[in-house]
Amino acid sequence: MPRSDRYVANMNWRTRFNKLKELEQQYISRKDAAKYLGMSEKWLAQTGRYLVPHYKFGGSCQYKLSDLDNWARQQRVMR
Repeated sequence: MPRSDRYVANMNWRTRFNKLKELEQQYISRKDAAKYLGMSEKWLAQTGRYLVPHYKFGGSCQYKLSDLDNWARQQRVMR
């Protein structure tokens, strides 16, 4: 793991997301994406895989913060 990734991994999750947002091109894990969206990791793995944009590297699902923000914006309900 590169030094910068270890630095980010040791932060609490709010600080970590703020740091990752600065990088914008950074990919995050399913666990971190679930925390970011306020969803369960299980929902993201089972149902969200059809709805939420993600990337597969090997067998690992990775998410870009900009994609998560855009997807969340599209879920807005106007009544």
